[in-house]
Amino acid sequence: MGECAGAGEAEPADVILLDAVMPGMDGFEVARRLKADYTTQQIPILFMTGLTETEHVVDAFESGGADYVTKPIRPARYSPASTPICTAHA
Repeated sequence: MGECAGAGEAEPADVILLDAVMPGMDGFEVARRLKADYTTQQIPILFMTGLTETEHVVDAFESGGADYVTKPIRPARYSPASTPICTAHA
């Protein structure tokens, strides 16, 4: 999974922020691999992407995403208090 493959080995992350569009491997495949790995499968994945088509949203959830946020990010709309992922892992 590229440069970040060993980044979480010291301490597990609370959440993984993942873009759907990346060079080499798209975010949907990265999510599938993270969910297949015992050490990362319990970490929620939040997709943050400019892709707004229904098929991309469906792909994100089918690949293991817990939430899907479209860019540009509107901070008032996605505050930690209103995002279930953030409050569940606070």
